[in-house]
Amino acid sequence: MLFVLLFLLFFGVIYLLFIPIIIYINTKENLYYLALKGLFKASLEKHPKEIIQIKFQLFFYHFYYYPFKKARAPIFNKKIGNFNIKSSKLAKNLIKSFKIKKLQLNIDTGDFILNAKLFPLIAILNTTYGDYTINFKGKNYLVFKVQSRPVYIITSFINN
Repeated sequence: MLFVLLFLLFFGVIYLLFIPIIIYINTKENLYYLALKGLFKASLEKHPKEIIQIKFQLFFYHFYYYPFKKARAPIFNKKIGNFNIKSSKLAKNLIKSFKIKKLQLNIDTGDFILNAKLFPLIAILNTTYGDYTINFKGKNYLVFKVQSRPVYIITSFINN
C-alpha cells in the first residue's frame, strides 16, 4: 500500500514537472490567459463595472478576482525590487525557457506610404517563424502563444 502511494506521488510530481505552461494573447478575439494544461487557467475578461476581472479555473471550480477594486488599490503602491545584472540574467534565462508556438501580427500604420515601405521588411520576416501581414483596412491584431514546462523554468533558475 505504501509502495503504491509513493509510486503515485512520484509520478504526480513528474507529471507536474512536464505539464505545459501556456501564455496566450489574442487581441483579435480578446482572449488573454495563462494555463497549466488540464489543471489551471487564469484568463482576463471584461467586466461591466470594473475595468477587468480575472477568471481562475481549477479543474471544475472557478472564481473571479477583481484587481482594481478600491480595497485592493494599496498593493500597487509597493516598491518593486531593485534590478541588477544578476536579475537581468535570470530574466533572460527565464524568457529563453519559453518557446513560441504561434505568432501572427497584422498591422496598419494608418499611413499608406509607411505601409508600403514596411512591405519588404514584412516579406523578410515571413521567411522566419511567424505570420506577419500589413493591411490598408485599419485592422491591427496580435496572436501570440508561448509554451514552456516547469522543469525548463526550474533549470533556468538553477543555471543562473
